[in-house]
Amino acid sequence: MIVQLNAIQEKIEEYGDHFKISSTVKAINIACEDGNNSGILIGHSKALIESIAKTILTEQKISYDKNDSVNSLVKKAISNLGIADNVENASKAKSAYKKLLGTIVSQFETATSCYAELRNDFCPMAHGKSSSHIPLDFSHALMVVRHVDAMAAFIMELYFNNPYKVADVEDFDSDQKESFNEQIDDEFGDIEIYGDNYLAHNILEELNPDKYKEALREYIASVPQEESYDK
Repeated sequence: MIVQLNAIQEKIEEYGDHFKISSTVKAINIACEDGNNSGILIGHSKALIESIAKTILTEQKISYDKNDSVNSLVKKAISNLGIADNVENASKAKSAYKKLLGTIVSQFETATSCYAELRNDFCPMAHGKSSSHIPLDFSHALMVVRHVDAMAAFIMELYFNNPYKVADVEDFDSDQKESFNEQIDDEFGDIEIYGDNYLAHNILEELNPDKYKEALREYIASVPQEESYDK
């Protein structure tokens, strides 16, 4: 049976090619049908999941380093996509989802690294090989494709159904932000330095804006929609 990125393709058909990955998906599907090049499958699979994560982070205005691993990029991306916000005990469910995806991504990253090394030695597309060359087992690459298809489709679904995917916290209701800021200040208080007082929410927003935005989103998601922010 031919393995293809069916779940990802369904998301593209449903929501459009927001992440500009159609050409990569097509290349992977063609390689799956061809059945001869594990290296292409591994390389494109890694590029696909990395592209989705970087797009989300860029749109959320969340900083990342060019040397960040795929695992790190995906963890940062999904932490801002409202995982399990509307279920009972959301905090516990959110933590479980993050651990689950983190484990899958970590295993994917490890596998990709190993396959990259194997590709250099065994894949005929990496270097010229003799006619007696035995290629890397294609079934191993197909396993990675299946994992990427499921994981990427899940992340895409989270993204397109995330009510707080707007990047700037300025786009949130001012009453929501005020209520959130008051909660931080009540919990952590203020700091006096040389006679001047600095509020906790100002310190957090100024020194770690990514953490501030993530915490604000989680706070808003935890408040029932009908609850008023009037004090």
